[in-house]
Amino acid sequence: MIQAQYHQPPSLPDDLEYAVMCELIVDEQGRVLQYRLLNSSGSLLFDQSALDALSKVTQVRPPPEGMDRTVIVKFFPPV
Repeated sequence: MIQAQYHQPPSLPDDLEYAVMCELIVDEQGRVLQYRLLNSSGSLLFDQSALDALSKVTQVRPPPEGMDRTVIVKFFPPV
């Protein structure tokens, strides 16, 4: 979902590993109501590109009935 919206900045080095934990709050239909990064990757450039990708995610799979609507995902650039 996030990776499909991600575009790696050209100046981001390929030889380093980046990852951030993201929090999504969704409604019962899976529409994204809020999002944020829970931590930094150590690279402001990657963090901003991850936020840019998150801003484009408007819908995810609806959560099962009764399940918490806060979703935590680990995001890293596609290989």
